[in-house]
Amino acid sequence: MECGIKTSGDQGKSCGGNSRNGCWTCGLISGQDKMLTRFIEEGQIDYTYLLNWKNLMLRMRNDIRYREVLPRQKYNKLKKSLPTKITNEDQLSLYELNEVTEVEKYVHDYESFDRANYIEYAPGALTVEGRRILLEYLLFIQKKTGYSLITEIEIRSILDCWRETDGIIIAPEELIPRETNYDGELIFLPNKKINKKLTKNPNPVFYVNIDFKMGEAELFKFLKDRQQATGQSFFFFPNSVEFKNEKLVWNSVSIVVCKSNIQTSIKAHEEAFGWLGWNYKHFTETTKKAALNHLMLSAIGEGIKQKENRLKEKRLRDILNKDLPLEELDNGQLTLAF
Repeated sequence: MECGIKTSGDQGKSCGGNSRNGCWTCGLISGQDKMLTRFIEEGQIDYTYLLNWKNLMLRMRNDIRYREVLPRQKYNKLKKSLPTKITNEDQLSLYELNEVTEVEKYVHDYESFDRANYIEYAPGALTVEGRRILLEYLLFIQKKTGYSLITEIEIRSILDCWRETDGIIIAPEELIPRETNYDGELIFLPNKKINKKLTKNPNPVFYVNIDFKMGEAELFKFLKDRQQATGQSFFFFPNSVEFKNEKLVWNSVSIVVCKSNIQTSIKAHEEAFGWLGWNYKHFTETTKKAALNHLMLSAIGEGIKQKENRLKEKRLRDILNKDLPLEELDNGQLTLAF
C-alpha cells in the first residue's frame, strides 16, 4: 500500500523493486522516466503532459520555497504548548529594572525564554501553495488531453484537507486550470547553505532578518497565521539572538526570498514586510505590535553590538599603546610577546 493511487489490496501489489518507470504519479524514481519517454517516442504524444507534470512534482518537492518550515507533528506539538491567553507577564521584559524583584524576574525570563534554535535545515511537507500549483496544472492537463485524471469528489476532499490541516480555505471555483511557469528549483543543504550543484533557479536569493518579541510557539503561530491570511508561504530559518552580559534574548527569523521579479534587497524586504502584514493603513493590532517590537529589538541589538565593538577597539588600543617585549628565539628570529 505504498502507492499513492492504489486504494485497496484488490488492485494488486505496488510496483516495488526497480520497476518504477512508467507511472506518472510515482515519486520514488530518480532522474528521467525512461518508460514514459519511450511511450512518447512511440507516438503517445499526450503522455508528454503527464511526464511534464511528474517532472514538475519531482523538482518542486525539494524546492525550499514550497516546503513547510516544520514537520506537521512538530508544529502541532508546539501549538499545544501555546498558552490559551498570552499576557504581558508571559513576555520577556526589556525595561523596568529599578527594583530587585524586577531584576530577578528579568534574569529568570532570560533563562526560561522559549528559544527557537534550529541547527539544521530539516523541512516539513510541501506547502499548500506548492500543492495548489500542482493541482491546477493537473486540471490544465486534464482539460487539454481529455484524460480523466481527477474527479470533483477528489478535488473537494483535497480542499477539505487543506482547510483542516493548514487552515487555508480555497473554494473549488477558485481553482484555475493553468500551465505553471516554474522558474527552477532552489535547493538547500542540511547546513542551511544553498546546494549549488542541484539548484537551477537563476534568480538572486535574499535573506530578510526579522526580530520578534515572541517565544518559539507564539512565533510559529504568528507566521502560520500570516500564511493563512495571505495564502502565500515563505520559508524562514528560526534562531534566537542572545546577549549574555545584558541577559537579553529574543527570537528572530531569516526569511528566504527568491522570485523572478525581485532583483534587489530593498524589493525583497518590501515583499517580506508585505507578507508579514506590515503595510501602512493595513495593520492589525497583532501585526502592528510585531512591527514595533521588531524596530525596538533591532535598535537595541545594534546598540549593544556597537558598544561591544567600541570595547574591542579600546582593548586593542590599550594593547598597542603598551611596550611589547621582544623575545629572541633559538633560530635568532625576534617575536612580539602578547
